[in-house]
Amino acid sequence: MQKAFWADSASDSSETEPEEEATNLCLMAGDEIQQSDDEEVCDLTYEQLFNISEKIHTSYRKLKKVHASLKLEFHNLEKEHESLRNEHRTIDTDYMKLVDEFDSLNAKHENLTSEHETLLKKFSNLSSEHETLKTSHVDLEKAFKELDALASVVDNEDHYLKIELASSKKCIEF
Repeated sequence: MQKAFWADSASDSSETEPEEEATNLCLMAGDEIQQSDDEEVCDLTYEQLFNISEKIHTSYRKLKKVHASLKLEFHNLEKEHESLRNEHRTIDTDYMKLVDEFDSLNAKHENLTSEHETLLKKFSNLSSEHETLKTSHVDLEKAFKELDALASVVDNEDHYLKIELASSKKCIEF
């Protein structure tokens, strides 16, 4: 294929010389590859074209079946994906509830531990106070027995009774 262009030269044209026209001519040669493609002719018979058409149609039906099965599988996977997303949301919600419950129980545990320690201190103080009172009670019982014994010895006269308690080193006068 060849192309030719022509253009008027504006600088060369003038009205005074109408008979003389200057033209530029440009010729280009086309690709040989393009020429060879254009020259090729397909000479297929009707049977060959029919066989090719049958193969294409068979391939189309197979691909259509594959497409339908893939479309169905995609739809099922979409459903499964949505189900898994919902399940994931439920699990996340349950997890957050458990975390909140854990925090609440942990705070209660801390309060109970603190209360337990306070009660242990009170128990320890009460135990030592009990031991002190128990010792005082024993000392008082001994002093009472000594007083009772001395009172039985003394007759009913007006005498001053001076008792010295051994444990307290105190004097009691009657």
